[in-house]
Amino acid sequence: MLPAGKTQKIPENFQYRSVPQPLACGLASTSFAYGETNLGFIRDSNEDSYGYYAPSTCEPMLFAVADGIGGHGNGNFASRLLIRMLLAGWRDLGRDIPSDRKKLGPLLTDMVVSCNRRIFELNEAADNAVPMGTTLAMLAVMPDFAVTVHLGDSRVYVLRGGKLIPLTQDHSYVALLLQRGQITKEQASSHPLSHVILRSVGPTVNAEPEVRLHERRPGDRFLLCTDGVTTHLNDARIEDILKSSGSAADAVRSMINASLRAGGRDNITAIGAFL
Repeated sequence: MLPAGKTQKIPENFQYRSVPQPLACGLASTSFAYGETNLGFIRDSNEDSYGYYAPSTCEPMLFAVADGIGGHGNGNFASRLLIRMLLAGWRDLGRDIPSDRKKLGPLLTDMVVSCNRRIFELNEAADNAVPMGTTLAMLAVMPDFAVTVHLGDSRVYVLRGGKLIPLTQDHSYVALLLQRGQITKEQASSHPLSHVILRSVGPTVNAEPEVRLHERRPGDRFLLCTDGVTTHLNDARIEDILKSSGSAADAVRSMINASLRAGGRDNITAIGAFL
């Protein structure tokens, strides 16, 4: 394990194939959906988790990634618990998952708020001086629309018509400075407060998930990822990988390989869904 702050030069022909570790994975066919996580080269533990429930492209699907907040003790436990609770809640809904665009967003919000309450209660019971918490990027896909729910800097993208479209906007201090025009994108990449998250699940009694409604179109290629991907790869590189990959599995593996070649300074997690 490399000491913190150290990086390793990666050979140009480097190809890493980690054993897939679906930390809370539901049912899915790897022909259209695939997820994988990697420790990276610097971290001592993996605080990322991911999961999905996708029986077929014609049925309601749920995908989610979570990144335990660094320095908030037991971040890995928080991210795993969140993913497991969300998948269990989605599975238990069964045929009761609403097909109404106006109803699905509030239902997903209630699920996240309930999970936040549970993790917050665990923090209170343990009297944690530094409460555990986690980011969340979640995507629910219905036959004709999709909904994103997120807190923090884990992201959801879609490649549509050959163009990469961000479906979420980071809840971070650096993203806020960018929105206000106080720093440039170049400054943001090396900002000393890039790790500061403004919204998360678990540390506080109230969660504020951002919910967005999106269209679903034939040929959409969705990507959910933690900042272990976006720290190393810019949007142009992510777009190129999604366009050139023949399957969701190829895209995710290429994304992780590219992130490792770029330094592997964080845990790296991605889910691809080629619909």
